[in-house]
Amino acid sequence: MKNENTNNETVKKDEKKQNNQKRNAVLLGLALLLCAGAGIGYAMSNNSKSTLPLKDDLIFEYGEPVSLEPKNFLSEDVGKNVLSSVELTSDLMSNNEKYTFDKKKYTVTTKDKEYLDVGKYEVNLKYSKESKDVSFEVKDTKAPVFEDFLTEVRIEQNAEGVDLKDYFKATDLSGTEITIDKKDFNIQKVGEYEITVTATDKYKNVTEKKSVVVKVVDSKDAKKNGLTETVDGKIPMSKETKSKVNKGETTIKKSEDKIEKPNSDKNNSNSNNNSNNSNEKPNSDKPSKPNNDNNTSKPSEKPSEHTHKWVEQFKTVHHEEKGHYENVMVADKWVEYKPIYDYQERAICNACGADITANPTPHIKQHALAGEPSGYHSEVWEIEVGKETIEHPAVYEKKWVVDKPAWDEKVSIGFKCECGKWK
Repeated sequence: MKNENTNNETVKKDEKKQNNQKRNAVLLGLALLLCAGAGIGYAMSNNSKSTLPLKDDLIFEYGEPVSLEPKNFLSEDVGKNVLSSVELTSDLMSNNEKYTFDKKKYTVTTKDKEYLDVGKYEVNLKYSKESKDVSFEVKDTKAPVFEDFLTEVRIEQNAEGVDLKDYFKATDLSGTEITIDKKDFNIQKVGEYEITVTATDKYKNVTEKKSVVVKVVDSKDAKKNGLTETVDGKIPMSKETKSKVNKGETTIKKSEDKIEKPNSDKNNSNSNNNSNNSNEKPNSDKPSKPNNDNNTSKPSEKPSEHTHKWVEQFKTVHHEEKGHYENVMVADKWVEYKPIYDYQERAICNACGADITANPTPHIKQHALAGEPSGYHSEVWEIEVGKETIEHPAVYEKKWVVDKPAWDEKVSIGFKCECGKWK
């Protein structure tokens, strides 16, 4: 009995040992599967991670150089070893009909232009087995800039041909259009008027200038203080004043206008502050010198001030003759009658050579009775059978008719001193 119990215990131990071995084998297999899966996942994550991280929303300002170097399209954390191996290709580099690519500077422009046009473009970046298309855009975001902007304009009352836009000029790479809000401006009424000047480019970038003062002045004020020139150097005047200028009875000079330079507000502000500060306090750090002239002050020695001698200056403006073309008749209409010919067979007398086509027999008989040779023969003649009527129209030529001969106008351009200064 004791031996039987011992045998049973031994069998149970062996079974338990076998079960533990099976369980360990299963656990080891699961562990190996998990490790393999992690390795595959790690490899996949490494493969999915791009070595070409791109810049988002890449924009170049219109008018600035567009460089096609790879570094401009990749984020800054790209290694130098990767960057040096990146290959960039694009239609911008190969399409010579549309673009100009500078191989030395690695920049691109639109064909026959200084810059690359506004628009969207694409390049391709390649590194190892990785290839990516990258889009970028050229935009115009800068507003037009006024040149020598007039903050005050002087115009004569009832001046002819006045267009307030002619007094302002703005520049922009995309072109500009100037518009004026005239408000209550009235060229026929003396007074001061406030207008708003706006410059807009092709892409709706706007520069607006408010509080521009337009002074409409009478003829006396115009002669005394001058008038404002337009951008192209003209001075609009009333009909009466213009007539007097043409006759040499009066002159109108260019007025001294208030001009705002680009960024001049800031500069003027600084200069004004400096001048105010210099006048606020005298320099008290230095001791004053004693007066050795018994309190009698001597005037400081200053160089003699130059007195301007203003001499009015003129320029001669040549005006071409004015006229028009007229149709002048150089040949009257006429009628031409052109003969019409036809070829006909005719009977010709052998004796006298007469045309006997109409009645040959009696003619030949007469010759026979007279004892003369008789008979006839046939000939083909070119006979006029009618007239063709041809009507020829009158002939006209363009002739220049002078309405006003060429003439020279003496125009005042201001006053100049011998020192070279103008006013």
